[in-house]
Amino acid sequence: IQWTHDFSVNNKEIDQQHMQWIEIFNSAHDRMMAKGSSTAKRDIGKDALIEMLEYGKYHFDFEEKHLKNIGYEHLEQHQKLHKDFLERINKVARQVRNGEYVLNSEIIKMIENWLVYHILNEDQKFADK
Repeated sequence: IQWTHDFSVNNKEIDQQHMQWIEIFNSAHDRMMAKGSSTAKRDIGKDALIEMLEYGKYHFDFEEKHLKNIGYEHLEQHQKLHKDFLERINKVARQVRNGEYVLNSEIIKMIENWLVYHILNEDQKFADK
């Protein structure tokens, strides 16, 4: 994912967090798509999911506090989007931990689609508040 000004929500801290999250995603993407054994790739996928989860929790907590502070009228719906995403990532992480076969490309595409859509659509709803 390439950061562009279109991703900006006009909040320096949140923009920096989004940039950091995109960097985490890009690094995970590169590691997960690199050549290697299926066991090594599964471990890389698991580690990438954990990294995405941890950063997601940190970022969502910060963003939700900001939205509460500015009196964002759709806070509950936004929190639900965050919660649903974390649940999806947790589910995939459990599958990987349990030895189920999950393609790294599917994991990457799911995260990429959600991240891009969420920032460019949902987060833009509070960009000028």
